[in-house]
Amino acid sequence: MNKYWQKTPILALVLTFLVLTLMSCRKAPTDTVKVLAGPIQNDFTEVAMTHLNTTTIINLPSAGKLNKLKLNVGDPVTKGEVIAQLQQLPLKLAVRKAEQSYMAALKYYDSARQAVKAAAAMKKLAAISYDRNKRLIVKSGISQQQLDQLKATYDAKTAEWHEQQQQVNAYAAAVAAVCAELNSAQYDFNNSTIRSPVNGVILSR
Repeated sequence: MNKYWQKTPILALVLTFLVLTLMSCRKAPTDTVKVLAGPIQNDFTEVAMTHLNTTTIINLPSAGKLNKLKLNVGDPVTKGEVIAQLQQLPLKLAVRKAEQSYMAALKYYDSARQAVKAAAAMKKLAAISYDRNKRLIVKSGISQQQLDQLKATYDAKTAEWHEQQQQVNAYAAAVAAVCAELNSAQYDFNNSTIRSPVNGVILSR
């Protein structure tokens, strides 16, 4: 009897441990949710500040008096819209004056070229006459005085040709200078109307 009662508490302790172990291994209750495929959407609100991407400075491409300034600070502007315009009459008069100067310079240049051609022809004739008579003096066909006179004529025609050529070069330079003035005047007139190169807002004027 004593041995039986000594083993009974040990057996009860083992049974209690097994019961607790089995209870701890039971599954906890869970919720099952079906997952569907699709985009993830996450809405949020945040304080932000905007700033200008680029600033375009528009300068007048040519000198002149401003006739119109059509926009004010803060006005929206679209690409190609007229912003300002210079006075047209002075620019037109400058173009007309440059055209007249250019035509006059061309006239003098053409006349100088014709004079060079004529001087070149006279120089050629004098050279032919001098060379032919220089061969004749060997055969005593002409006198030395006559040959010297032909040589002087040739030298004079050569000098005249050089002088005419220098005038042609001078008139050519004058034509180039007047042409540059004409191009400048036409550029100023063509750019007297200022248009916006971009879409944007007027910041200053």
